[in-house]
Amino acid sequence: MMRKTVLLLACLAFSFAAWAQSESTFGISRIAYGTASAAKGFAGAASSSETAWAAFSNAAAVPFSQQTLDTEFSYQKWAPDLSESTCFGIAGSYNIGGNFGIALAGVMRKGEEIEDAMNENGVPLDAFTPSDVILGFGFGYRPLEWFSAGISLGYQQRKLYEDETLSAFSANVFIMGQYKDFSATLGVSGIGSQTSSGDKYDLPTSVTLGLDCSHNFNESHSIGADLDFDYYFDGGLTLAFGTEYSFRKIIFVRGGYHYGSDDAFLPSFATLGLGLHFGGFKISGAYLLGSDYLDGSMTFGLGYQF
Repeated sequence: MMRKTVLLLACLAFSFAAWAQSESTFGISRIAYGTASAAKGFAGAASSSETAWAAFSNAAAVPFSQQTLDTEFSYQKWAPDLSESTCFGIAGSYNIGGNFGIALAGVMRKGEEIEDAMNENGVPLDAFTPSDVILGFGFGYRPLEWFSAGISLGYQQRKLYEDETLSAFSANVFIMGQYKDFSATLGVSGIGSQTSSGDKYDLPTSVTLGLDCSHNFNESHSIGADLDFDYYFDGGLTLAFGTEYSFRKIIFVRGGYHYGSDDAFLPSFATLGLGLHFGGFKISGAYLLGSDYLDGSMTFGLGYQF
């Protein structure tokens, strides 16, 4: 019982147990770490305009990208009113001739220090800080002008205490089509091995459908919209919608809404964001609001693309 109490305390420090209703774990893997997606309600599975974080989502989008290289370093403060969880991440994608694409990403998250845990004998334990590490590698192939397929492989580790570590391997598999201003993608996200620490836990696996529409009205104005739907194997579902307005591809204004069912990992919330691109460099940010648990979460990014 004490051992399970330690695990529960560690999970609470990351603010995920507050809304998790199922026997799955590693809900952290479904957070948007890229600032563009974080500002658009976590939508963007079918978008090929920002592909730096494709290793964590849809690698099939990389061969469609108009950028050869897209990179981003991000800093995220998650649920600041509930915990002290912070995350640093770095990601990048590379489009090889419009036919192949590769993507790499990694994040490290530190939770709030826990000071009052005890072992199974009731002996107080030293203060410790739980942590998460997620790594991903993605590959996309575009055999036809309008069609691509991709797979992303991931490794996830949650360190709960010195001798308490959960780990799992996962994969995302997607197909994607694009015609003029429209893109659509379909796949399975989070396929993977069970984690175990006394009890068995599944990864948050879902069927993902993504739609994207973007249009340049002239050299100065463009607008885009994304819609993502996820149905989780444990019964939860989420719906994410986001929009983006761009002035001369320099200033970006973004917003979105994310709906989560009662048994989904992520609840319902709204997002806002801004971005600035100049000379290949990009600076952007996203802010989350409208959630009792996650209100005030922020993501900041610094990247480069060409």
